[in-house]
Amino acid sequence: MVQPPGFEVSDSNLVCKLNKALYGLKQAPRQWFDRLTSTLLQFGFLASKCDPSQFTYTKHKQVVYLLVYVDDIIITGSSLSLVHSLVQKLDSIFSLKQLGDLDYFLGIEVKQLSDNSLLLTQSKYIKDLLIKTNMVDCKPINTPMMSSCKLTKLGSPSMQDVTLYRFTSGAAIYFGPNLISWWSKKQQVVARSSTEAEYRSLAQATVPFTTPTIYCDNQSAVLLAHNPVLHSRTKHMESNLFFVREKVLAKQLSILHIPGTDQLADILTKAISIDKFLFMRNKLNVRSYTELEGGVPGTDQLADILTKAISTDKFLFMRNKLNVRSYTELEGGCVSV
Repeated sequence: MVQPPGFEVSDSNLVCKLNKALYGLKQAPRQWFDRLTSTLLQFGFLASKCDPSQFTYTKHKQVVYLLVYVDDIIITGSSLSLVHSLVQKLDSIFSLKQLGDLDYFLGIEVKQLSDNSLLLTQSKYIKDLLIKTNMVDCKPINTPMMSSCKLTKLGSPSMQDVTLYRFTSGAAIYFGPNLISWWSKKQQVVARSSTEAEYRSLAQATVPFTTPTIYCDNQSAVLLAHNPVLHSRTKHMESNLFFVREKVLAKQLSILHIPGTDQLADILTKAISIDKFLFMRNKLNVRSYTELEGGVPGTDQLADILTKAISTDKFLFMRNKLNVRSYTELEGGCVSV
């Protein structure tokens, strides 16, 4: 390490040799995590195979879960006494600062309800983003993108920025009726067709899971996944081809076609109408903070579906809020480009 200001020795070529990791160095976070992990493993914790920052401890049918983010730790379990004993053991090795019940973590507000359930919201995080971008007083709109595009008489701009021509991929992964994972981002390469772009999304959505069912609205991509023949038109994406096909042949992956009108992941990639946006947003189980706490505005009164004649869009919107789902929808995830 370079000599710190105020402690220099006359020879400027000298450096300090560290006996242990020092806070602020680039390798310090890794050294701290390795030290904490080895300590937890000695205590009998098991690291998750999916998330190396999550640990579980089991004793006499009681389970404790521990989640680590840098130097912040969340710990919970089925036995309060077991949780306290493990915290004391950690405190004997590391100097811990106990902050009490969890109320905020990584942009998520945590509120304990009267029925012992937890309410997780991101209202504070959203407000902070509005303040950061100077959009607190902006005029709200119904959809994030315009569903119609007006073309100008002028020619298209020069093709200097290749990222403008990359497809945007999106995926929504469900466990039963619950959305557990989602993403929307541009692909790393420029695809030569919508089939290629859709297939790259299939490969990306397949990676984190063992035996998923994926619903794709591109019929060509679905047929390509089940066809073992390699054509010259698909050789340039053969790594994704073989990865998906191997999963399909080993029956570790099921790919089914879904009509474009029912593709939930379209909300992550496409400009859609207000009615369709609200319909799909509701299928993602996105709710307002007040609604989750129990308050329901008159326009969102779910009981109206049982007593009143309402429009088709409102009926589908409210039916979804009742968590009524089709059988195929409950079985897997969906991918869109």
